[in-house]
Amino acid sequence: MTTTSTSLFPAPLHGAPSPASTPNTTTPGSFALAHDVGGPRMFASPDTPGMPAPSDKTAWDFLPDGWTRGADGFAVAPEGFEPITQLEHARLGIVTPQMKRVAEREPHLTAEQVRDEVA
Repeated sequence: MTTTSTSLFPAPLHGAPSPASTPNTTTPGSFALAHDVGGPRMFASPDTPGMPAPSDKTAWDFLPDGWTRGADGFAVAPEGFEPITQLEHARLGIVTPQMKRVAEREPHLTAEQVRDEVA
């Protein structure tokens, strides 16, 4: 069985071959510069030149209306709010069974670390 792409646009090429398993697809590695060990671009990144400075905003600046920042480092939802999504659970400091499962699958992470990454 052969997989062919129907993409109208070619994958970007910045010097390094695409690590994607199918042609004309992109992955984070698709944007890598060709390696230049010992050269001036040894640690170059294609997104560094001309990029704007990092934002001064954090996730706390994007809480939903009515949410506040709690003293314990987690968000506080309005009274009566019931979390549904993984993001809502994580923002409230709740570790879900799904987060525990990720931690079981990824032994280098704890369920709390998974929660913090989601939040």
